[in-house]
Amino acid sequence: MPDIINPIIQFSVYIPGALLAYCPMKHHLRISSRKLALIGIPLLILLCIGCGSLCYILRIKTLWISTPLIIAFTAVYCSTINVSKWEINKRYSGNMRGFCLSGQHRKGNQFYAVRQQLCSLVLL
Repeated sequence: MPDIINPIIQFSVYIPGALLAYCPMKHHLRISSRKLALIGIPLLILLCIGCGSLCYILRIKTLWISTPLIIAFTAVYCSTINVSKWEINKRYSGNMRGFCLSGQHRKGNQFYAVRQQLCSLVLL
């Protein structure tokens, strides 16, 4: 049982990353922030559980699922924000940089990824 929790926890670091990506852009949302939260947070939790379970069942590394997942997050982010594509790219890449490049897939390194995320937000 503890083996299945490890990939789920590794995917759970995307929840604060997605939430923090929307924080500086809350005045530029195409839909209300309440509606986005009511749909997005449960969807993110189910996505983390589903992707983690898939990695456990197929015995694959979380990196193989994380790459398409980040691309999907980017597509959803671009469709829910009402600013130029350049601004979206600058904000989103800065916000997700800590999660993508910090080695969050290594065991026990999730808190380092959250710290990197907060640092990248301050630098923007």
